[in-house]
This record gives sequence, structure tokens and C-alpha cells, in this order.
Amino acid sequence: MLIGAGDISTGQNTLRRDTSFVMATGRGSVGSPASSSDSAGGDYNVFETDFDLSPLIKEELRTTIRNRRINSGKSDDLSYDDPPKPQYKLTKEEEEKRQLRRDRNRIAAAKCRQKRKYESEELSVESDQLQSRNDRLRTEIEKLQNEKRTLLELINSHRPSCIMATGSSPDAAHNIHNVAYSVR
Repeated sequence: MLIGAGDISTGQNTLRRDTSFVMATGRGSVGSPASSSDSAGGDYNVFETDFDLSPLIKEELRTTIRNRRINSGKSDDLSYDDPPKPQYKLTKEEEEKRQLRRDRNRIAAAKCRQKRKYESEELSVESDQLQSRNDRLRTEIEKLQNEKRTLLELINSHRPSCIMATGSSPDAAHNIHNVAYSVR
């Protein structure tokens, strides 16, 4: 397929710039129309460009916009509808008001930054306190679980020699068994 290095096509419009033609194939060979240098593993270069395509693309976009404006009945002039606002000199009173407003805004911004910093520091302190409390509670849980394990081992080691377990009433052995397992 022959592609001109200056051919740019988007939609209906095509811009063409006469430059050297390049041959582009699916395998990526690039050369002149008479060239037959197909390489199986070459780079895929569609354009052999020594120039920037940006001006061409911008011109094509301008043309497309101009055509759409003409088709919709608007002027083909691409200038903006809003004229630039006139600059005028501020009076001394207006300048003072402006400066006062800027000063108040500067103070408010500093106050806001200070408040945000203070709140951030407060959250950091609270986070540290909660982390410390969480660590203490985890340590206490571990301690209580160890104590529970020790007591269960003590109950289980005491059960064979317990008078209540081997004693007079069948309910007594059952009660000790329930106590040992309800603690788990």
C-alpha cells in the first residue's frame, strides 16, 4: 500500500503534502515505491518523516471546524465571539478595597492552614493513643488466654483425683465437666 509521507486523513477531509512516498506493509518494510526491500523482522514505520505533523493536523482541524460552521449556517470566521475586556485603571479607593480583601484572604488562608495543621496533629496524637491502648488490650487478652489455659490444665490434671468426680453423686462429676468446658 502506498502512503504519502504528507497524507493525513481523519474523517472526510484529507490533507496531502507532496513529499517522498513510502511503502508500508504489515511486516513493516519502508522504502520508495520502486523499492522491494521487505524485511520480515523490521520496525513498523508507516511514515518516513523529517518534519513535524502538528501544523498539518492543526490546519486540518481548522478546515474541519470551518466546514462545519459553514454547513450549519454560521460564519466561517474562527475568531472568538467575545471581544477582549477593556482594561481600566483602578481608583485609589478600589485599589485600597482590593488590597484589604487580599490581606483578609491571606489571613484567612493562614488561619485555615494553621487549623488544618492543628487538626492533623490532634488526629495523629489520638491515633497514637488508640494504637497504644489497642496494644495494651491485646497484651491483656493474651495474658487472660494464658491464664485460662493454665486453669483448664489444672482442672484437667485435678479431675482424676477429685472426690466430686469419683464421689457419691453422678451430678457432681457432670458439673465439674461443664465448668471445665464452659470456661473455654
